Amino acid sequence: MDKLIPGTHIYWAEYRCDCCGELPPDFDIENKNYWLLFGCFEDIRRAYGSPIYISRGYSCSKHQLFIYLSLVLKKYKSLSDETIIRIINDSSMTPFSVHLFGLALDLVPPKEDIPEIVKIAKRVKPKLRIGWKAYQGNQRPHIHIDLGYLMNPRYSKHLREEAEW
Repeated sequence: MDKLIPGTHIYWAEYRCDCCGELPPDFDIENKNYWLLFGCFEDIRRAYGSPIYISRGYSCSKHQLFIYLSLVLKKYKSLSDETIIRIINDSSMTPFSVHLFGLALDLVPPKEDIPEIVKIAKRVKPKLRIGWKAYQGNQRPHIHIDLGYLMNPRYSKHLREEAEW
């Protein structure tokens, strides 16, 4: 049985990278930014009143590259020179993610509860960046929460407080 991160309802296995099991390279259990993220999750969970599964926390660079290339191939189907230029100019496509820095969690509540949990998250943690998608096929719907605005320097102007997508 996997152990919980002390003082949370988050299992280490939920937070570690799915492909290699590693933690962020500079992870320190005392780092306040990680505890802010864990605290946001705990506050949302408490207000929701039920457990919430976490499908992804930290992602190493190889895992993030795999996710990005999978999305590229799904959207564009090929990698011709013309397609690569379209990808570079597509603002919805980026190889970067706050998951690379360990400051993001993907929550997987029951699909019908996603709107309620998004409202709860906005109410209890208004500065939190929140995104949600209802995936089709074999992918599960999830809510993405992150503290990308705490990164310094930030890799994008979109990493701002209260961002939503």
